[in-house]
Amino acid sequence: MNIFFKVMQVLSWIAGRLLIALFIVLLVLVFLGPAAWIKMGLLVECKHVKNCAAEHGIEYEEAR
Repeated sequence: MNIFFKVMQVLSWIAGRLLIALFIVLLVLVFLGPAAWIKMGLLVECKHVKNCAAEHGIEYEEAR
């Protein structure tokens, strides 16, 4: 039973570290702003709605 608690403690520690790392990454992305998101490919910049719909293979009516 003691081993089970030790394993849970280690998993909890790992989860805590992952949450902290995720928070830091999100904070950095927020500070960089949308221009950096587009450069990294996290955000698609569309010049016009019709072109955007065509680029992404969906109907114009669905995109609106």
